[in-house]
Amino acid sequence: MQTPFVKYKNQAISVLIQHSENGSSSSINIEIPDNEKVSIVTEIENSDNGFSANCNLNSPFDIVRDFQAHLIIEGKSNKKALNAYIDINNARIIDLHTSRTSLSDGIQTEGNVQVSPIPNVEFQVSFGSINVQRALFHFQGRLSCQK
Repeated sequence: MQTPFVKYKNQAISVLIQHSENGSSSSINIEIPDNEKVSIVTEIENSDNGFSANCNLNSPFDIVRDFQAHLIIEGKSNKKALNAYIDINNARIIDLHTSRTSLSDGIQTEGNVQVSPIPNVEFQVSFGSINVQRALFHFQGRLSCQK
């Protein structure tokens, strides 16, 4: 691709998309000024009990040089689980784990989420169990700051 802008005279972009029985994948590569590149790669895989998805972004920009997102959803007849994380520049920003189990006397939900938007600051919320029929709720949380 050619443009009339001096810094962007010749630009290149490539896109690849693939599908199969078990999922799909894609990649996008964009050439930006100074021979630098931005690339995005995604993958989705299906399984008998759920699916997983991954997204990776690499760029020359310091704020997001390396971005990774990962999601797994699994489910059987009485138990479902979701696990996910987001990493930016090799730092875990979000980490999420939840599960839901159907019991004879209700539903039990367990989970943990950690969010760290600022270096050296961690926010964590955990909930142990929720039983809908008995109306029992238990939540706990923690906020910690470290130097």
